[in-house]
Amino acid sequence: MSLKAVSIDCGEGLRLAVRTEAEAEENFRLVAKNDAYLRLWLPWLDRCATVDAMRSQIVAWSEAAAKGESLQLSIRLEGELVGAIGYNTISNFNRTARIGYWLSEHMRSRGLMSRAVRGLVGYGFENLGMNRLVIAAATGNHASRRVAERLGFRFEGVAREAEWIYGRKVDHAVYALLAAEWKALRA
Repeated sequence: MSLKAVSIDCGEGLRLAVRTEAEAEENFRLVAKNDAYLRLWLPWLDRCATVDAMRSQIVAWSEAAAKGESLQLSIRLEGELVGAIGYNTISNFNRTARIGYWLSEHMRSRGLMSRAVRGLVGYGFENLGMNRLVIAAATGNHASRRVAERLGFRFEGVAREAEWIYGRKVDHAVYALLAAEWKALRA
């Protein structure tokens, strides 16, 4: 199952679309502008420290999407790149996927990420046939945790020392939503 051409309309000018090589410079600039803010929670920033490195990463994501292994999308508001979201891993055999996301600091507290995650969740359950979606956020990342809670994801526990972020160990609060729960929430 190739996921190379996904586009999700989240309403009110918010759109999710597959990240492309043509966006490499724009993605690089946004990440660089938000580096200090993003560095608190994202371990991959040093892998995308140049435009060429960002382009290479986007190509790798595109190859993974072609195989149905992951899906990385840009978040655009009225055409402006404001963040990214995606399924960092997809298991078609188990019908599960793990969601990751980030938003430019100046776009926080507008409900954009909740809308974007809702769009991605709907796509996963309704178009990809997923049964279980997971969000694992650092326990101290209260904004990301609130998104999961707001959308009805259930807290399942803490994965201790789940990630290494720039010299510090980070625990993850693990949330999950099942297809049946999504359907009940939508009714």
